Amino acid sequence: MASNLLVMRAISIFHKKYRWMDDHQEMSDLILASGHSEITSLSFKKIQNKNYLPQTKMEQLKDLLEQYQVNTIIFNEALSVKHVQKLVQGLERDDIIILDKPMLILQIFALKANSKEIQLQIKLAEIKYVIPRMRQELGVTLHTDKQARERGTGESLADIMKSDFKSRISDMEKQLEAFQNASAHVSRVLTFPVLGFYSVGKTTLFNILTGSSRETDSQAFTTMFLKSSWSKLLGFPVEIVDTVGIVDLPAMIIDSFSMMLRRIFSSPHLIICADTAMDLQFFTDQLDGLANYYSKFAHSGLKYRILFVLTKCDNLSELKFNEYRQLLTNLIMQGKFPCEQFEIMGARSDRPKYVQQTFVAKIEKLLEGELLELDFLDLTPSESSKIHDFANVRSEVWVGDTASIKSIIPIQTFNEHLAALQTKLDPKCYRRWEILRDELNRSESPNYFEGSIEDPVIKSDPDS
Repeated sequence: MASNLLVMRAISIFHKKYRWMDDHQEMSDLILASGHSEITSLSFKKIQNKNYLPQTKMEQLKDLLEQYQVNTIIFNEALSVKHVQKLVQGLERDDIIILDKPMLILQIFALKANSKEIQLQIKLAEIKYVIPRMRQELGVTLHTDKQARERGTGESLADIMKSDFKSRISDMEKQLEAFQNASAHVSRVLTFPVLGFYSVGKTTLFNILTGSSRETDSQAFTTMFLKSSWSKLLGFPVEIVDTVGIVDLPAMIIDSFSMMLRRIFSSPHLIICADTAMDLQFFTDQLDGLANYYSKFAHSGLKYRILFVLTKCDNLSELKFNEYRQLLTNLIMQGKFPCEQFEIMGARSDRPKYVQQTFVAKIEKLLEGELLELDFLDLTPSESSKIHDFANVRSEVWVGDTASIKSIIPIQTFNEHLAALQTKLDPKCYRRWEILRDELNRSESPNYFEGSIEDPVIKSDPDS
């Protein structure tokens, strides 16, 4: 399949009603990632009942297909079966391959899928997208078909196919659940999934924060599975999770990836990336899309603390950055991303130290109320070593073979890794830990609009 796609040329067609993420650039990126070669493009404003495309555009398309000897057409929106039928009839050719945006994206997923779990999710998405199209196309009863009259059933061919699809979907969902259960792990440190649309710089940020060297690429969907690594920039470890890029898709396709998305949103700490490389309308559309995913998959019982990262600020003026930041702040205040607390920062790929230092400052603010200042007494060397592994050690004093340590550590990490050392806590710290533990256990509903928007000046950073 991949080798065939690599040599296929295509004509892209843009319905100007849609402006999602600057359509032309987005579709060019998707077409390239799918292995097709975009020969030329055509745009139109209004759908026509007869042939879907206006007659003048239909004639132009016929000429382009003939001129370039191309038989693949790619649309920047989802098409119904009726739309496809009208296009085929209008073009008067039965060798035309018509791809809409969802099918194009599923092709990309299929090309880049690098695990059985992802392949299964893609196949499930394809089937869910095909069902309503097949029912529409095959809405004829079997008892009117000469070859099926002997069966004497009143079932429609579409119903039988739907029944078969339902069985396959059920089997796939069971397999996916088994994959999820087998790969699931309970993180014993604070976890920060990095969310955002494809090609916004999530993997670049992941590499900066973790010291990893994951592949980055200008093509869409470089990352096709969840990948995590620990970061100790804060002094104590946190888990950073690189995720698959979000994309605008029909609900039934999104549902096929719901297990993975729910797993991502199971963390109450999120890093949400938004691209500032385009104009404000692009930025707004992107945030609206992210908010839709957030409203669909966020867990109602979790009190989210979110770090919003405005990526690709390399060439952004301070004035322009403030404009983007204010737009995001307004959306948060309107309830687009209900959360207990939020922070906003900018990120530059050419200033990794600046990004790291800003990240530390923002996360420390974000985690206020979850961090404990703990003093340990009479520690053995092995106990001291363990605290160094999981806490931000501010000072350490050795007297003979025992040490006293002042540290900062998230309560979740302490409970998971250092609870056995509670007997070594200074009595004041022990009481502090008990109080915070009890408060977290009976915590009230979040204040949705508590947040900090003071932010770094983009041009002033430690690497300047």
